[in-house]
Amino acid sequence: MDTGAVVRGFLGPAQLENALTGMDLVIIPAGVPRKPGMTRDDLFKINAGIVKSLCEGIAKCCP
Repeated sequence: MDTGAVVRGFLGPAQLENALTGMDLVIIPAGVPRKPGMTRDDLFKINAGIVKSLCEGIAKCCP
């Protein structure tokens, strides 16, 4: 689909509110890769924390 888009960049938790304010669509390609010796539970806990903070920001800034 050939449509125009505006792309902006933000970095880190300090810029999360600015990044999310007014968004209609949020795609979360976040997470850490599984490292040797890391269990699935370890990986889930780390990635769940990342997604949790993003979802809290989404709920606040662009419900």
